[in-house]
Amino acid sequence: MYPKTPYKLKTGKGLKFLFIGLLLYVFFQIIYAGFIYIYSAAIIDFQEATISSDTEAIAEHMGLLGAICGAAAFQFFVLIIVLLGLIYYFSARVEFGKEHSKNVVHGLMFIIVAFVLSVIGVALASMARSGFESMIFIVGVISILSSIFYGVGFFDLLKFLLNNEGLKYLKIGVIFLIIISIVNSTLLILFWQNPDLFGNIETYILISFGLNEVSTIPKAIFAFSIYRAWTRIELRRVKPDLKMYPKPVSGPDMGRSYTSKKCPSCDYMIEQNQKECPQCGYYLENE
Repeated sequence: MYPKTPYKLKTGKGLKFLFIGLLLYVFFQIIYAGFIYIYSAAIIDFQEATISSDTEAIAEHMGLLGAICGAAAFQFFVLIIVLLGLIYYFSARVEFGKEHSKNVVHGLMFIIVAFVLSVIGVALASMARSGFESMIFIVGVISILSSIFYGVGFFDLLKFLLNNEGLKYLKIGVIFLIIISIVNSTLLILFWQNPDLFGNIETYILISFGLNEVSTIPKAIFAFSIYRAWTRIELRRVKPDLKMYPKPVSGPDMGRSYTSKKCPSCDYMIEQNQKECPQCGYYLENE
C-alpha cells in the first residue's frame, strides 16, 4: 500500500462514473433482449408497417413505439454517464505518470474511432434496409472493426491500473467481444444472402438478440475490470506520480515559501515542515 497523497485524485471519480454507466448498460441490455424475445412478432409487424407507411398498423403499435423511445432515452442517459466518466478520467490522466497518460490518450482515440464506426454502421444498415443490399457486407465488417477498437480502447485505458490477474480477465473480455461480433456479423451477411437459411425472420431475430444477450458477458467483464481498477486506487495499491503536480501549500501557511530538501529515502524534493515523504512514505521524524 502506497502512502496517502496530499492530492485528491480524480481518476477514481472517472472510473466510478464509467463503472456505473457500463453496469446500467449491461442491465439494460439484459432487459431489452428479454423484451425483444417476448415481442418479436409485434416488432416485425411494426417494422413492416413502417416500411410500407401503413399509418393504421403503426397506430396499433404505439405502445411498442413508446417502449422503444423510452429505451433510446435510457441509452442516451447511460451514454452521458459514460461520457462524464471519460472526461474525468482523461483530465486526470497525469496522476499516474507519463506511461498511463499516453495509454489513456491512445485508449480514448480508439474508443472515439469505434463510436464513429458504430454510427456509420447504423447509417449503412438503414441504407441496406432501403434496398442497398450490397451495403450489408460493409456493415458486417464495420461492426467487427468497431468491436476491435472498443476492446483495444478499454484495454489501453485500464492496463496500467490493473495487476496481472486483472489484465488476464480484461484480455478475455476483449477477445470474447470480438468473437461475438464476428459471429453476429457472419450470421447477418448469411441471412441477407439467403433469407430462408433460418426458416423465417423470427428465428433470425431470436438468434441475433440471443447473441446480443451473450455480448453482455464481455461488457460485464469490462465493468468488473473498471471496478477492480477503481478499488485498487482507493486502496492505494497503484502508485501515483506526484512529480506531475506542483507541491501544495494550504492552511495557515498559504502564500509562504519554504526551503526544499531531499527525502533521505527516495531523493524526492519535499518542504522543510513535512514530517512524511509523500512519495515513499518515509517518516522524517526518524532523522
